[in-house]
This record gives sequence, structure tokens and C-alpha cells, in this order.
Amino acid sequence: MKALISATLLCASAAGAAAECTRTDRALYVQGWPEVNTQQRIRQPVTPDAGLECKFFPDQQLHENLLARYERGRLDGVNYRLSYADGSALIQGRRASPWDPADVGNWRLNCTLADQGRYGCVLRRGRLQLAQDAAGRRTITIGDRHRA
Repeated sequence: MKALISATLLCASAAGAAAECTRTDRALYVQGWPEVNTQQRIRQPVTPDAGLECKFFPDQQLHENLLARYERGRLDGVNYRLSYADGSALIQGRRASPWDPADVGNWRLNCTLADQGRYGCVLRRGRLQLAQDAAGRRTITIGDRHRA
């Protein structure tokens, strides 16, 4: 349940500003291409002790090195990784297990900005999906076969 509360907080903090990197990955960096910041939708860290990791991705069409920022932290005993560009997050699904971002038991959060500054969010773990649209309507879906 705390993972769900944490996911709500992550989604609610989405909005915009740049932050400083504590570590930068340049493995995909292309020499000679300019560095460009990606659009930021996160105003501030979710937790005060969170680390901000940055990574460069090459844009093959524009010949630019795009800088993406990711916050890694722990909230209510649950680890998370949050993208500053789009507000998407990966949230630890099993508190008792070691933190592994590749664990299929993790929660995945995606939010999209709708009209009038409202967000719609989807929280997924395996075949379970919890969603709230921008109007506040909530749905729970289990599995992938549904009748209209």
C-alpha cells in the first residue's frame, strides 16, 4: 500500500525545472555533437536525500546529445527511479527483496498532462493496472482480455 502512496506522490510532483547531476553517464555520448537538455517536468526531488543521475542519449536525426535526468531515492522504505523528463517512475514492488530495477514485480508509473493542468496516471505491476484519468475517474484492470 505504501508503494501506491509513493506512486501518487511521484505523479503529483511532475511539473518543470532543471536540476544538477550527481553522476553523469556518457557511454552513448557522441563527440562533436552539442549537448541539449531534455524538457523537465519535475520541480524538485521527491525525497531530500535522493541522488540525481544523468545520462546522454544521441539524437540521430538532429545530431545532438540529449541529457536526461533520473532521480533515485527511497520513500517510506520503498526504492524508486523517477524520470525528470516525463515523470514516469519505476517503484520497488517487494520491499523485503533487494532493489533490482529489472525485477518484473516492480510498479511502473506513467502520467500524462491533460487539459487545465490535470494529470492522468497509470500504475502497473504485471497484469494489474490501476488508472486515474484527468477527470478523477479510477479503474482497476486485471489481465488483458476484457469485454466492452
